Amino acid sequence: KRAQLIMNLVRELASEGKAILMALHEVNLALSCTDRILFLQNGRLLEDTPSSEVSGDLLENVYGISWEIWQLGENGRRLVVPL
Repeated sequence: KRAQLIMNLVRELASEGKAILMALHEVNLALSCTDRILFLQNGRLLEDTPSSEVSGDLLENVYGISWEIWQLGENGRRLVVPL
């Protein structure tokens, strides 16, 4: 519940034109609330991409395991699941 409250606040601030930079380790949360995602590996930038373009191949490259991506409805939301 608290995470949702924080994400709502973040969305509100972003809608006011404020830039938001967050460190998230939950991929689905990051995909649900960001326009862009930067992936770091060993302290170095590995990928900088729009959230809508995150693919299973990219996630496999970052995390070293296979991922499946499910489309949730028609609003563009996706759910990623490690395999």
